[in-house]
Amino acid sequence: MPRAYGFRHADRDFYTSLRFSAGGTVAITSTAQFAAGPFTISAWVWPDSFAAEQTIIGSATANAPVVKITTGGQVSLSLAGGATIATSVGGLQPREWAHVAVRYDAGATRFFINGEDAGAANTAGAFVQASSMTVALSAGSAICELAAHASALTQDAVRSMFYMGAMGAPVMRFRFADAVGSVASDAAGSGSGAITSCSFAPWLVPTAPRLMPRAMGSVRLSAATDYIGLIGANAYSSRFNGSAKIMMAGWARIHTGGILVCSRGGTVRGYLQSGNNTSFGVFRSQDADTGQGAANARHFFNTPRQWHFCATVADFENDTVTNYVNGVAFDRQSVAFGAGALNLTSGDLRIGQDSNGTGGIVGLVGPIYVCGGNITNQMVRDLYLTGKVPSVDKVAYWDMTGRSGTAVTQGGNLSDMGATLVGGAAWSLEVPL
Repeated sequence: MPRAYGFRHADRDFYTSLRFSAGGTVAITSTAQFAAGPFTISAWVWPDSFAAEQTIIGSATANAPVVKITTGGQVSLSLAGGATIATSVGGLQPREWAHVAVRYDAGATRFFINGEDAGAANTAGAFVQASSMTVALSAGSAICELAAHASALTQDAVRSMFYMGAMGAPVMRFRFADAVGSVASDAAGSGSGAITSCSFAPWLVPTAPRLMPRAMGSVRLSAATDYIGLIGANAYSSRFNGSAKIMMAGWARIHTGGILVCSRGGTVRGYLQSGNNTSFGVFRSQDADTGQGAANARHFFNTPRQWHFCATVADFENDTVTNYVNGVAFDRQSVAFGAGALNLTSGDLRIGQDSNGTGGIVGLVGPIYVCGGNITNQMVRDLYLTGKVPSVDKVAYWDMTGRSGTAVTQGGNLSDMGATLVGGAAWSLEVPL
C-alpha cells in the first residue's frame, strides 16, 4: 500500500524518527514493567540494509526480552544472553518503513508486520524485567514510535496501531519527537533514553494511510527535460502580486533533485527547490521595483525515492521565510524583501523544472499548490494532513489526477490558464497516501 511519511493522521501527534550513525545507540532507563508476564513490543523501523543484526530493543540483563532484525530481514524474539525463542515468517524490505510487533504470552509468540500476521511459535521463555535497555540499529537505519504494552495485544489492536498510532496505554513509548538534544523522552513517563551517534530525522517518518477529500495522482518525470508547464502563461506569476504571503508547496518522490515549482519573469522568480544529496528547500524572489531579493536554503531530507510534502512560505510583511517538511515548520529565517508584498514581473510557471529550462527533477511529482494570502502554520499542516486547500485570496493547485492525454487540470479560485505535460512527462498510478 502506498504510504507517505510524516505527520500521522488519526492520533494527531507529530513524530520524528531517530536515524543511526555507526555505533549509534539509545540507552533506555525505565521503570516500565512489561516482561514479567504477557507483553507486546512494537516499533516502526526503516532498515538501511540487513548486513548485520540490529537490535530494536535489548538488554544486558540476562533473560530480558530482545527483539532484533536478522540478517535475513526477519524479526526475532530471544532471551538476552540466551536462545532465540522465535523468528517471523514474513520479512522486511530494506529502506522501507514497516510496523513490527512481537506478542508473547505464556510460551506463545506471534509476530505482526504492518498489522498482518507474520508467524507464530510455541517455545517458552522465562523472561525477566530489565530497567536498562538498548536500541542499536545499523548505520543509516531509523526507528520511530517504540512502545511496550504489559499485555498480549490482539491482532485488531496491532492493526489499529499500524493505521492510527498509539493504542491503549503503553507502559513505555518513545515517539522520538524531541527533534533536538541527546535525550529521548518516554511519552508514558517511565524513563528516558540517552542518545549516542544518532540524529533526529523529521523528514523520515512513517504514517498510516490517510483519508483525503479529493483524489490525488502523480506525474512521472523520467528525465530532467520533462516538466509540467502552463499554456500561454506569460502573465502567470504576476497573478500573485500584492499578496502579503505566498506559499509554494507540493508532494514529490525524488530520484534526482531539482526545481519542484518555479514562477519566473525575466530574472525575477519565486521557486521551491527539492532534492536528495544536496537537498534544500528554497524560496527565492526578487522584487521588480526595488531589486530586493531573498534566498532561503535549508536541508529538507536525504532519503530519495520516498514521498515527502515540502512547503515554503514567504512573508513579505514580516520579512521571513519558513520552510516545512511533512507539515512541520522546522526552519525560519529573516530576509529583506523590502516592498511588503510580492511583486513579480510577468512570467510563466513550471512544475518539475526551472522556467529557463534547467534544474529538472527526475522522479514523481504529486499535487502542487501555489497560494497567496494570510497563510498560517495550521493551513500548511492541514494541507499535508488532509489535503485541505488554504482558504486565502489566491489559490491554484494541480492534483495530477489525469490518466490520459497531456492536459493537467487546475483547481482553486484563479481561472485555469491551462497546463500540459511536456517532453516525456507521463501520468503515474503512484500516489502519496
